[in-house]
Parts: sequence; C-alpha cells; structure tokens
Amino acid sequence: MHSYLHACHAVQSNSLVMWFTGSVLVSLVIWLSHYVAVFLTVGSMVMMSLRVLEIAEKSQTVKEISDYYSPWMWIGLTVLTFSGILMLAGDSDLFCTNGYFAANLIITAVAAAFGVFIRKKATAWDQPSGTPLGAKFIAGFSILLWVGTILSAVEVPARSGVP
Repeated sequence: MHSYLHACHAVQSNSLVMWFTGSVLVSLVIWLSHYVAVFLTVGSMVMMSLRVLEIAEKSQTVKEISDYYSPWMWIGLTVLTFSGILMLAGDSDLFCTNGYFAANLIITAVAAAFGVFIRKKATAWDQPSGTPLGAKFIAGFSILLWVGTILSAVEVPARSGVP
C-alpha cells in the first residue's frame, strides 16, 4: 500500500502535471472537456439504449440510431478517458485513497462496455418482430449503470476534499 501511495504522490509531483494544474486556463479546458465528454458519452449511449428499449426514435431502426450516435460515443469515450487521466494526475493524492473514485471507475468501465456491446449488437437486434427481451434487459441495465456512474461521480470530489 505504501508504494501505491508513493506512486500516486510521484504522479502528482511530476513537473508537467504541476504545470497544467498550476495553470487556470489549462485546468479549465481539461475540466470543461471532461464534462462535455460525459454528456457526449452518456447521451449517445443512453439514446442507443432507449431505442433498444423501443422508447425513443421508433421511426428509425436500432442500427440507424446506433450508426448515428456511435461516432459521438467514441469521441466522448476518448476525450473522457484522456481528460480523466489528466484530472486524476492533478489530484492523485486525493483520488488514489477515495473509495468513491474507485467505484466510479469500475461502474464507468462496465457501463462503457455495455454501451459498446449494444453498439456491436445493433444489427442483430434489428428484427421486424421487435427488439429481443434480452436486449431490452441489457439496455435497461446499461441506463442504470450510467445513472450509477453519474451518482458516484458527484460523490468523488465531495468525499476527497477537491475544491
């Protein structure tokens, strides 16, 4: 455990990390890009799930909705990952010891995996008789995971003393 905490401190003490955390403008760009990426990622994945559940965009097929939102999903996930790593580096002493942060990472990873799975299965789930029940269960669970991601993310700064 001691070497883990030492590594976290070493990351936060890195000169490049100290530079971007010391710059208000760079920090704002990182935080803003992270939040925009959250909206892109969650929004696109939830829209795909809502279509699988046959709640939204019934005039389009699951594949059409999936094809439309897929680029936004991938852009969001990429920016979310990169900006999240930068945010973690800047406050790693606090985040490395925060159980809510660990839970948020796990829930986010599982939610993203569900979203990617839904994207990959979109063509198979496009059936004239409707979306299979198993697919609807997966889509519903995916939405619940994203709600869990958001709720746990709200607790991360509150439980780590990050301003």
